[in-house]
Amino acid sequence: MRYIMADLAFFLDYAPLLSAKKQRAAMVLYIYYDKFSDGKGFVTLTYDELRQCLGFSTRIISEADAILQEMGLLRIPSSEELKGIGVNSRTKVRQIISLEFMDDKARDQAFLRVGLQPKSNLRLKFRQLHMTMPEYQRLINVSSLERAYTELGPHFQVLSKIAKYFELDYKTMRLVLEDKEFKTRFHEMAQLAKDNIDSKKSVTQKKKRPRITAREQYEQLMAEAHMTRKSKRNPVPRLLSIEEWKSPAVLRYFCVKYEQKYHIGYTFTSSPFRGREMGECKRLLGIFSPVEVKKYLDWLFDGKRNVNSPAVALYPNILNEYRRLQVGQSKINPEIGSEFIEWVHNAFPDFTKDHSLKRAVDLQWLQKLVQQKVGDKVIEQVVNKACEMGILSNE
Repeated sequence: MRYIMADLAFFLDYAPLLSAKKQRAAMVLYIYYDKFSDGKGFVTLTYDELRQCLGFSTRIISEADAILQEMGLLRIPSSEELKGIGVNSRTKVRQIISLEFMDDKARDQAFLRVGLQPKSNLRLKFRQLHMTMPEYQRLINVSSLERAYTELGPHFQVLSKIAKYFELDYKTMRLVLEDKEFKTRFHEMAQLAKDNIDSKKSVTQKKKRPRITAREQYEQLMAEAHMTRKSKRNPVPRLLSIEEWKSPAVLRYFCVKYEQKYHIGYTFTSSPFRGREMGECKRLLGIFSPVEVKKYLDWLFDGKRNVNSPAVALYPNILNEYRRLQVGQSKINPEIGSEFIEWVHNAFPDFTKDHSLKRAVDLQWLQKLVQQKVGDKVIEQVVNKACEMGILSNE
């Protein structure tokens, strides 16, 4: 229906020019071309097809084409544009100009040449008919425009987006907006709708919290991470026991030990609560209990190593060394077997430089690293081989 209205609007717009046969043929030809044109406006038809379908002679068709060219609604492509298009000698290639790009000046000159007014009262009244249609009344309805602005956002000023939102035909909508009074009212209502939505947003929008710097977040970590959170049930925060430590408390303790050893605060490159350091402390709690994590950090900082980040605490060689010290007095000391040791030396010659394989508990520790997804691929292969040879259990 919308396409029919667009064609009808065009037909009545040019109706005063249709007093002669060739002008009437021009109108019919344009509508016919429009239906058979491709996406770029090109239409390829033979004179025989046009004569058989429309009943026009070749002379009338040529004169009608000339009128459409004069109005700026049709152009004949040049030979350069037609290169690569396979057409026979009886085929005429034309390109129609879409109504949305209609040249008003060429149209008005055509009216004046035959002594008619380019903008008559009849044509203006016809455009008023569109304004009575419900779908076009929405273009000057504030509530409808407010919903459109909320949905479209920055695209609210684009006519094609508005036409798509209201499910209107774009060509017909442009014809409707040719009326200055309707166009002015449309822009006024659109601006009013935009102002209404913007004012509602400014009232309902919550105040943004001031941005906290990394230094302020560090101070917050040091002051609050080892305390319980303040709440209605717990109005007075208390000190967390070591057994209650989570990753923020572990990170805070790391920073305390770091400052004690190097006499300078630990520097975070991003938020302490969202940076990689917090993730590393969480991985430590996956390996040790909170009490064991504290003992591990104490041992780590008491040594001569350069502890420049929590990532150091996750190095397999350091974890293994600490573990060996913890189980050094253990009575568990079964033989691993020379066959397995020989396989490790052949497969990974440098493996025993960083990892001890003197006790079965060493392998059990490596297996725990793999289960916690801390160990690398080499450790994983060694553990899998130990399971395969029956030294470790798969459970």
